[in-house]
Amino acid sequence: MKGNQKKLRKQLRRLPVKQIPLQARTTGAGHGRREIRRLKVCTVRPRRLFPHAVLAMEIKRRRTHGKTGKVQTQTVYAITSLRPEQAGPS
Repeated sequence: MKGNQKKLRKQLRRLPVKQIPLQARTTGAGHGRREIRRLKVCTVRPRRLFPHAVLAMEIKRRRTHGKTGKVQTQTVYAITSLRPEQAGPS
């Protein structure tokens, strides 16, 4: 979710992500860096800002640059109208 959806992003940041179990963890390497991705998914009630939402996701990415060792962490939120049986971690 881009930063231009401030009200929706604020709603998603309020999700109890610490209580949500980790759904998937993947690692990858490319372009001179290593990346670890962690995915948490939960069902949500539709809200005024996104009336067809069914699932909300938090994706945390941790990138380590191979040469410099610099670490970047990014948190991304997403929503979908797919039902849980239709949407897997991939």
